[in-house]
Formats: sequence, structure tokens, C-alpha cells
Amino acid sequence: MRYNEALWLRLDAEQLEQVDRFRAKSGRRTMTSALRHLVQAGLQVEQRRSAKERSVTVLSVLHELDREGLTGRLADIQRKAAGLILTQNRSRLDGHISLSVLVLQGADKRIRELLESFQTLEGVSHAWLSECPEKPIGTRSLRRALGAGLAEHGWACTPRGMVMTMPLILTCGAELLWKQLLAMRPDDHQIAVSFSVHLGRDAFLHVAVLKRPAGANLSVLPLPSARRRALSYGQGSAPDAASAHF
Repeated sequence: MRYNEALWLRLDAEQLEQVDRFRAKSGRRTMTSALRHLVQAGLQVEQRRSAKERSVTVLSVLHELDREGLTGRLADIQRKAAGLILTQNRSRLDGHISLSVLVLQGADKRIRELLESFQTLEGVSHAWLSECPEKPIGTRSLRRALGAGLAEHGWACTPRGMVMTMPLILTCGAELLWKQLLAMRPDDHQIAVSFSVHLGRDAFLHVAVLKRPAGANLSVLPLPSARRRALSYGQGSAPDAASAHF
């Protein structure tokens, strides 16, 4: 389609009156200037809506392993939501409880409906969403973002312990510090799940699910200083958090 500098636009009398009121209120001299501003504002709203619909969210589901028929019902829900799911990870927390972690991308309404579908199933003890930052985080701001994430994402209580899902979207190069910070977690905080998803344009989603005993201290990950981090880099690569699965 070819675009010309001039565009003829037909509006009804009520629309013209609304535009003229906006022109007078905003102090613009011409209707053309007012229309150009309104079109640009509308485009920005649409861009934000589209970005929200493409936003990435992590859905965590704690469910019983020995509940009859539950595995099949969970699978049916996931098949119906296949267009939303970028990837999924399943881990057994103990002999009775399993944790499914789904990385979702799509409209907020559909994601909420998927969450409700899991929450209404018998045998699902908890199902919750963990929002991801919209922009990738670099090495310099990772420590601050990690601290904010730990404060924002709460612990889910289970009969045998507590779990927390913590997702961060990082730029390429920040993974080493991410793994190092996870490796410095308190002794009573285990890593139930740790995986990464490539989102494109050098952006990676890193998801860690921490597990701790119900009576453990609510301490958060110790965030190393810049000097300590530099010394650690000099000693070689940090341990791979994914190797800490149990």
C-alpha cells in the first residue's frame, strides 16, 4: 500500500465536535494538529495493549501425584491452552506433591482464565502467577531487581514446606551472575526448578523455584557486593544452578 502525504478523512458531526472541543481545550490552533495528536495517542495506547498481550508470565501449579485422574485433566487444560504456552517444566517436590511451571505469552484475559482452570481442579493445592519485568535486566541492575523480586513474590505454603517462583528476564551476559546468586542461597533454601527460555533479541527468561522447610527462617538470597562479585568472577565460573535439582 502506498502512503501519500495527504489523507482525506470523513467524520460525522459529533466526532468533529469532539475533536474541536479537544483542539480548544489543548490550545492547538488547527483541527489538523488536534487530529494528528489524537491519532498518535491512539497508536500509543494500541502499542501498549499489544505489548501487554505479548508479555511473558510464569504460572506455577502445585498438585497431588496420587489423585486419580488429575494428571489427565491437567494435560487436557494444557492442550487447550497450547497457543499460550512457550515451555513447561515439571518437577516432583516429594513423594506426594508435584510442581508444574508453565511459561506463558499471550493476552492477559486468557492467562487469567487458564489460572482459574487450574485453581478449580480438585487435587491442585496452589496455582499462582509470577509476573516478569517487561524489559530485560542487565548485570548492573540485576542485584536490585533480584532483591525486589524476592520481596514481591511470596512463598506458597504446602504441607511439607514452602515454595517461591522467581522469574527474571535478563540480557545476554547476566546469566553468570544469576547462577552465582542462586548458588549463594541460604543452606535451607533448595532449588526445586531452574531453567531458561530464549525470548529473542538477546533476552532470556530465567526461572528459579526455591523450596524451603515450613519452619525455616525467611531470609533472602545474600546479594554480593560489586567487589566480591569481581573476585568471584576471577576464580572461574559459578556453579550451574540447574545441577541443584532434587
